[in-house]
Amino acid sequence: MERNWIKRTNEVEGLFKLYIQHLENSKYQEKSIKKIFYAFEILQEYFCLENAEFFNEEMLFSFYEYTEALDIKKYQINSAKRLAYQLYDYQHQWQITKRVKKRRFSNNTPFSNIGSDFENHLIMNGLKESSASRYFGDFSCFSKYLCGNLSLKEIENLEYADVDKYIKYCIKAEYTNSKLKTTVIFLRKFLTYLFDKKILEENLSLYLPKVSKVEKNIKSSLYSKSEIKEILNAVDRDTKLGKRDYAILTILARLGLRSSDIVHLTFDNLDWENDIIVLNQFKTGRAVQLPITIDVGNSLIDYLKHARSNSNSNFIFLRHVPPFESLKSNSIGNIVSGYIDKSPIELKGRKKGSHIMRHSLATNMLNEGVSLKSISEILGHKSINSTKDYTKLDFERLKKCFVEVPKINNTLYEVIYNV
Repeated sequence: MERNWIKRTNEVEGLFKLYIQHLENSKYQEKSIKKIFYAFEILQEYFCLENAEFFNEEMLFSFYEYTEALDIKKYQINSAKRLAYQLYDYQHQWQITKRVKKRRFSNNTPFSNIGSDFENHLIMNGLKESSASRYFGDFSCFSKYLCGNLSLKEIENLEYADVDKYIKYCIKAEYTNSKLKTTVIFLRKFLTYLFDKKILEENLSLYLPKVSKVEKNIKSSLYSKSEIKEILNAVDRDTKLGKRDYAILTILARLGLRSSDIVHLTFDNLDWENDIIVLNQFKTGRAVQLPITIDVGNSLIDYLKHARSNSNSNFIFLRHVPPFESLKSNSIGNIVSGYIDKSPIELKGRKKGSHIMRHSLATNMLNEGVSLKSISEILGHKSINSTKDYTKLDFERLKKCFVEVPKINNTLYEVIYNV
């Protein structure tokens, strides 16, 4: 019964009305809905030109081609394409599909299947999908270079000379030290994979240069306890948005959670009876227990009682405008960066992302005499060596740790050496 009704309202205008009604019921802001109407005018104009009545897959791709020839701005073309896809998807699934980032890799290269297999191999061996996706991006750049610059047709013909040319190409392209390091790490994994799968007869990864660990240039970016306080004070806690952001910043500053753990934080992770947060870290899968300190608890309660959007979602931190869904990891970085800019702190080129808050917490704790082992447990590191990277000491701090060796009484030498 319902399916037949959907078919009867399947014309583009009727479908658009249902789509807008869905947005209004989902409490989208009026200004957001108004922007959609301009995109619909472009779609409607196309349907009039084609004298089309129904919206199918063929019409969708034809509309994509039509928009590319329009003399309008790129963002307007993208908005029209996005609306067309969402309308097409909405009439089949009866819900609005989230935007998905396009991969950089083109599937029409000779190595497309190898790239997908390599990514699946990484995931099957325990790598997070997000991390495997980044390696897929590295593979994209490498494969495009092989096909475009070296005209390589078959991966079986890959030689180390080709790999060496690519590394030199990256250096010439002024890759940062960190990017060069990740590129060589990718190459080592990928070339080993090709050898293990018997695609290459020789393990070319053995010829790769050793990459010394790139020092994380964080020392000059760290924020002191007083500066962290200035950042927190920059939040307007009288607004709903401010209450949410203050809770996020407080968790970052006091507990050092990664942004990925904050966005995946659910009500199931909060143990109010024991005043602890219990979770499996998104990046490592390692279980950690962290205290709900007084300031963390108060900021969470203020947000949950007075500011959180009305939603059945189990995620704690949600968007403050429709659709009320969980935040993305990059949103946390943007929140931190925004309030650092609002604060009176002198930046002088310092980093502003969420991860620097984690570094700052670790260093400030070390300055207060907390042991590396305790800091490692709080940050959820598998190895204490990872914590050492977070707490690099400069020479001035080492000099402060200098302890003078006491003079030994001469009679001690007489006892030891019988002199």
